[in-house]
Order: sequence, then C-alpha cells, then structure tokens
Amino acid sequence: MRRELRLLFRADSADVLVPAFLAAYTGKDANRVSLNPILSILSVLPNWSVTYDGLGKLPWMRDNFRSITLTHAYTCKYAIGSFGSYSTWVPLDGQGDNKQIGFVRDVTTDMPIPSSAYDISNVSITESFSPLIGLNMTMKNSLSCKFEYRKQRNLALNVTSVQLTEGHSDEFVIGAGYTVKNLNFITKKKDGGQKKVSNDLKLNVDVSYKDIKTLLRKVEEGLTQASSGNKVFALKISADYVLSQKINLQLFYDHQSTIPLISTSYPIKADNIGINIKLMLTR
Repeated sequence: MRRELRLLFRADSADVLVPAFLAAYTGKDANRVSLNPILSILSVLPNWSVTYDGLGKLPWMRDNFRSITLTHAYTCKYAIGSFGSYSTWVPLDGQGDNKQIGFVRDVTTDMPIPSSAYDISNVSITESFSPLIGLNMTMKNSLSCKFEYRKQRNLALNVTSVQLTEGHSDEFVIGAGYTVKNLNFITKKKDGGQKKVSNDLKLNVDVSYKDIKTLLRKVEEGLTQASSGNKVFALKISADYVLSQKINLQLFYDHQSTIPLISTSYPIKADNIGINIKLMLTR
C-alpha cells in the first residue's frame, strides 16, 4: 500500500522532495529512506572529534619536539527551516507504528489528498570537517607550527521554489609561532622611578587559502548553474605582550584578498593594521 500511495504524491511536494533530498545527500537507499522529515537520533551520523599525540613519544620526536598533535573533527547539522501541521490530517489505517502517510481534505472540493502530517517549506544540511586533518607541533626552542585542511558542505532545499542550493568550501591553513622568552622593557612609575618588565613576547603568523563554490540546482528544469564563488587568501600577523597585570598589548596586521569565480562582483582587497590594548579592571 505504501508504494502505491507514493505514486499519488506530486513530484514537487515536500513529501517527495524531502525524502529524496535526504536519500541523495546522505547516501541512503531511496526505497528505504524514512518518509518522516523529522529524523530520529539513530538516523543521523554522530559528531566526533579525535586527537592523537602519540607521535611525540617516538625517540627522535621526543628529542626535538615538545609536543606533536594530530586532530580530526566532524560536525553535521540537519535543520527544518519552518513547518506547520495540518489540522485536517488523518493517518492512513494499517501503517503500524510509523504513521507518516495520510490524507488532508481539500477546502474547495472536500476530496482527500495524500499528504504527510507536516507542511515543510525548507530543509538544510550542514557538514564540516574542521579539520579533516590537522597537525600542531611545538619544538623545544619555542617554535610552533600548524597545518589544517578543512572541508565544508552546505545544502539547502527550498520546497516552495523547488530549488537546491549546494555550497562547497576547501580551506588550507598554515601557521607558525615563536615565543621570545623574558623580553625586558623599562617603564616609568608614578613617583618618577623606573620599573623593569620582563614577560614573554608571542609572535604568530597564519596564512590561509579558501576556495568557495556555490551551485544552484533547479529540480523541475533539471538545470544546474554556478550562483557564486570566491577564492579567499588571508594573512594574519600578530605580536602579544603582557605589559603588566592589567595591560595586555597586541600589534596586528591582517590582509585579505577575494577573487570571485563569476563576473557578478569585483576582486576585493582589505588591509588592517593596529594596536589592541586590553585592560583588566578586576580588583
């Protein structure tokens, strides 16, 4: 009975589009995917985060590095933008516990129309490996290095317009840092005397490259076109120094350049340089 009723649903209805969307982008069999758009906790992948620091225990690594850490993390979010319940919906008899197919009454003809219990306008899936693979190393001479490769996928199905927006991004991040131990400064006291300040100066440099692509898929027309996309290069340089117990100074320089993949916008470059002063007002 369930398979026969599927033929009565309109191809552009949420009852067809949402299960097809979930089957296509989660790798499930279209004949076995649940018709319930509100997924149970057992039907989605769990998020996870993995950290491994065993490489630092190898003899050569232990002699030259203070720490070596491999990281990997995955997050996934499925969301229903908005939905409503039909007040006239009646479940179909003989479905057992999984009552997702039923009928609603047409207000003009008073005829039963096959439908699920919910009126859904849009759903989305957001997946990210942040990072897919990451490496953080700190040498015994206070030099630190890091490398990260991140991937993200954003999927948004608009049931009203029968369109799917699919976005992908790949990002590479390379960073380095160095700590200058016990850097000395001379400051003046209120009474005219001098005070010696000796703290660590932390230097950091991060370089990242991000490739963002967005496709617009028109389901009814079977048409796919590029809607937006950018290639973003970023450079961040900072120097942090604790001047006193209540004052923290940071000198920074940020550069970002954006190159669009399609001709709807222009290349953009932005540079920021300045000093941050953090005041601790606690007693």
